Amino acid sequence: MRQLDKDIKIKIKAYSLAYEQLKRKEDVIENNAAEDRKASRYLSRAKDDFLFAASIKNLIENAKTRMQLGLPEEYPNLYHWLIVSSYYSMYHAATAAIAKKKVKSESHIATITALAKHYAAAEELELDFIKTLEYVYITYIESG
Repeated sequence: MRQLDKDIKIKIKAYSLAYEQLKRKEDVIENNAAEDRKASRYLSRAKDDFLFAASIKNLIENAKTRMQLGLPEEYPNLYHWLIVSSYYSMYHAATAAIAKKKVKSESHIATITALAKHYAAAEELELDFIKTLEYVYITYIESG
């Protein structure tokens, strides 16, 4: 196992502390056997969201299709919805991953924190993925 650098250790420690706070508030619930059974459903949603995001990307890249649909040539909302759909694909995949650990989360931040606690801390997932997920959530989802 590789040695984690100091900054990563500090960030993982912060996620671990936040995880414990979320458990006390019951925003994270451990040993939830029902969640393990839902993991495949969450993963299916992630795949559907990814396909939708890919369709939006195709719309962005294909002016002829946008014109056929009556969308303006420069339609910035497509980029917004590409980001939102991509986020939800990652979010549902994250929900599936923590569900496999029998963890139920009650919020997006709880899901992101649980993912860090159970996967980044165990070096099964790069911390950069979790930081990206959190950034997109805060920037595009939570703030509207």
